[in-house]
Amino acid sequence: MVRKNETSAVLTQTKLAWEKLSTHQTGTAPSTSTVTAALDVVCELKGIGPATGTLILNVYDSDHVPFFQDEMFMWFFPHTKGDKLKYTQKEYLQLFDSARPVLEKLGIKAIELEKISYVLGHLELLEPNERSKLEHDLRLSETETKDEEVKQEVTLEDKKVKTHQPQKQTNTTQVAKRTSSTLEIDKKEQQPPKRRSQRIK
Repeated sequence: MVRKNETSAVLTQTKLAWEKLSTHQTGTAPSTSTVTAALDVVCELKGIGPATGTLILNVYDSDHVPFFQDEMFMWFFPHTKGDKLKYTQKEYLQLFDSARPVLEKLGIKAIELEKISYVLGHLELLEPNERSKLEHDLRLSETETKDEEVKQEVTLEDKKVKTHQPQKQTNTTQVAKRTSSTLEIDKKEQQPPKRRSQRIK
């Protein structure tokens, strides 16, 4: 089916798709809408679906646009393991949106993430000692990640408490001032009026 495409059509659609990707700022990941638009263009070619289309986009920007890889999808969405992928654009955009923050946090390229996910998806091919060490490192990494998330949650809660405390103190002070003013007014109202002394003629 792919061979039925004219060379000129392949060049035209590929160029148009890459031009759409080139609109985002250099060194940053393209937006989901940009990737969607580029994918739509390249998928106009015969025999090119979303999976193969992402490979063409990946050739242009292997830093930020991951290839629609089975192993990577299973890694990000382990609950789908065993389910047959339909290789739809919707599935890919789920993968893209999930991978983007990971790439930013780890400071790695999309093509590097592909290699990592491929290895993790085929641990059975490793030697026993290599597999054991890798699994140990993965468990350690997961523990460190969870600890870091807990620390961030605690820090966030502390910030919330500190933010609310001044508000409470201010409100308490205002109430105290109002109460004091009210008492002073009540005292003035309760005092009997002073009588003028009459002069004896």
